Amino acid sequence: MNIQNSNFVKTDVFKKIILFIIVFFSFSIIFYASTKVLLNGSDEEEHYLMASEISFSPFSLHLPLGFQDIDPHPPLVAYFVRLGFLLFGQESIVSGRFLFVLLGAIGIFIVFLLVSRGIDVKVAFLSIIFLCVEKYYVCHFRYAIEEGFVIFFTILTTYVFFKALIEDSKPLMLLTGVVAGIGLYGKETLLLLFPIYFIYLYSDRKFRFWFKVKELYFAVAIALCIFMPFIIFNFSNDLFSIKMVDYYAKFGVSPVALTALLGEFFSYFVDKSVIIDIFDCEYPLMNWMAGLIVTCGVVYSLKNVKGNSLVKLLLIIFLFNFGLFSIIKNDALAEPNPFLNNTDWPSMMIVSGVILASYMLISLWNKRRWHKLLIIFFIVYLGVDLIQTINLPESFYIPQRGLMLTQLKDLAHYDLDRGYYGYAKKRFERLQKWSNDEETLETARLNLLYLSNLAKSEEIKEYYIPKKNISPDEIMKQAEFFFDIGENDAAIERYQ
Repeated sequence: MNIQNSNFVKTDVFKKIILFIIVFFSFSIIFYASTKVLLNGSDEEEHYLMASEISFSPFSLHLPLGFQDIDPHPPLVAYFVRLGFLLFGQESIVSGRFLFVLLGAIGIFIVFLLVSRGIDVKVAFLSIIFLCVEKYYVCHFRYAIEEGFVIFFTILTTYVFFKALIEDSKPLMLLTGVVAGIGLYGKETLLLLFPIYFIYLYSDRKFRFWFKVKELYFAVAIALCIFMPFIIFNFSNDLFSIKMVDYYAKFGVSPVALTALLGEFFSYFVDKSVIIDIFDCEYPLMNWMAGLIVTCGVVYSLKNVKGNSLVKLLLIIFLFNFGLFSIIKNDALAEPNPFLNNTDWPSMMIVSGVILASYMLISLWNKRRWHKLLIIFFIVYLGVDLIQTINLPESFYIPQRGLMLTQLKDLAHYDLDRGYYGYAKKRFERLQKWSNDEETLETARLNLLYLSNLAKSEEIKEYYIPKKNISPDEIMKQAEFFFDIGENDAAIERYQ
């Protein structure tokens, strides 16, 4: 008996060590990814701008419920960016993203707790390893954007909800409402969890009694009460976030959910001239093979769902989101190129899909040795693809290097035009390293020469939040500089 207890303790300690290594690895890889790119477009820049307006000082306290002139969504992203600034003692890209990186790693840990409790430890370990090397998960936490909150609070709320069910705990059910309410300040998409959970309770006979338990309805009321201040602020200030559902969303067949899974594969068959117009190339998609495995995992789980409550819950989360965002699309009048855009909409389904895929893969793992080798190869392949993706010089998730370099060049000029010289310098340096086009290299060289000269009289900052357009006087200074060094074509371009 003592020997058995000793073996159990050793096994338990070993599992904890492996879990710690995986969670630490997830933190390390997401943190590394967060240091490799500049602010990701106007959305992330706006979050940093909002964070700069928040103050926790008792002498200049400013804790806004929203930012009417900047962004219509709830403000939790901006508060996390601001807390990152305070934690590091400086405003920088890395400090603003740090807490999102931390949430990504914590999410990995919570997934393990959820799956080991609801399915088994093998599936739990494979699920978190899968997530650690899947770029949709990792790359959503490398930025300070709302989708990281949607993914994290879906995981956390589902864990608390499921734990409340299996432990028959009314306090935990109330806590579910608290967690969901806080998550709504990340993004309103979390509201979808309520119908999902109610559908699940109705579908599982042993939990149907919860419809007669008042704490279930109190949990919903708590979530809405927590979120009510923002709702009131939203309507009082006529913000766009609640109106945008009616403005953008229309019923109709939409490939958005499928594109989140297999968009990378679709991109191989789309003409290069229109890819940037119809994809949100700067936002993560799943690796195409991972998306295919997830699709197969969902089908497998539908056939093998009987007797496992967590598998059923994960299927409902996945299928509800997949179905919803397959019949809701952007209004073409509201957004000119809506076809494959907005693959962040169904982000709530991705972790559920990965767990279901891992559930399938473990069943294969247990059958034959060569299955184990294929699964290991698959994980290694995802890891290599992830490393390649996060080391690209620009946020770009469509496997078209030429288009990525075109976008990098356009962004470098855009940064130069608006006076974001630190960003421009970094992007022109990356063009020099990655491009083989002589004209592009010459353009990068000339602009770096100009920026080098400018640095003698003006600080070239690494991080910017003020929005400004370059003045005519600044354009004239650039033109005069290029005339002085004999680069007449570059000077004439600026005069024009």
